[in-house]
Amino acid sequence: MKDGIEKSPAPIFPRHPTRLLGSKWTRIEEEGVTHFRVVEHRKDHNLRLQALCKDTSVVIPWRALRERARWRPGWADERALRPPGVTNTGSI
Repeated sequence: MKDGIEKSPAPIFPRHPTRLLGSKWTRIEEEGVTHFRVVEHRKDHNLRLQALCKDTSVVIPWRALRERARWRPGWADERALRPPGVTNTGSI
């Protein structure tokens, strides 16, 4: 805090989709997670995300990244996304 003015924290999401270019995202799926990088911003405000380990890409509206049940910023580890107390989701 400087001069009695508190600086507000940075917003979680950029205010414009062009600022997402190059950012990293994790999509949460029933069978695990998929890591993506934003590779294109389209004029219709959709984004093209390229999967890292799979040979696929998806086109989504940029505001869809706000759905926390489906998308997380960065490349999150599947173990970090599990509810507390759950140690193994697969069968032996």
